[in-house]
Amino acid sequence: MKKISLAFILTAFSLFAQNDAQRCVLLTKINALIRSELVQPKPIDDSLLVFVFNFFLDALDPSRIVILKSEYESLSLKYRLNLDDFILRNDCSFLSDIVAVFKEGLLRNKALLKKMKTDTIDYNKKIRFGFTKKYFHFIWKKVKSKESGEKK
Repeated sequence: MKKISLAFILTAFSLFAQNDAQRCVLLTKINALIRSELVQPKPIDDSLLVFVFNFFLDALDPSRIVILKSEYESLSLKYRLNLDDFILRNDCSFLSDIVAVFKEGLLRNKALLKKMKTDTIDYNKKIRFGFTKKYFHFIWKKVKSKESGEKK
C-alpha cells in the first residue's frame, strides 16, 4: 500500500513538461484517488512526505551530479517538513522551485561539459585521480571549468 501511494505521488512529480496548474490538478486528483480507493490510506503527514521528498530527489538525481549540497539543503529547509501543508492546501509552488533548481543544475553541468570539450588537455602535466567506494551524498560546491581537470 505504501509503495502504491508513493508511486502515485511520484507520478505527479515526474510530469515536468506540464505547467503548474496541470501538475497541481493531477496531484490533487491522485491524492483524492488514494483517499477514496485504498482501504487504509496512510495519512499525508511529515513522516510520509519526508520519505517521499528524499525518494523524489534520489529518483531525480540518482548519481548526485546535478543538485549541489547547498541547493539540496535549501530545498530541504523549505519543503521537506512542509510538503504535507502544500499538498493539503493544493499549493504546488514547490514543484516549480524544485524544477528550477534541477534545470539550473543541468545548465551548469552542460556549460561545464562544453568548456571541457573545447579545452585542450595538457598530457605532459601530472594529474592524480582518486577512486573511492565511499558514497557521496551531493556535490559540495560548484566546480569552475579550470578546476575540472587540473591538479590543485
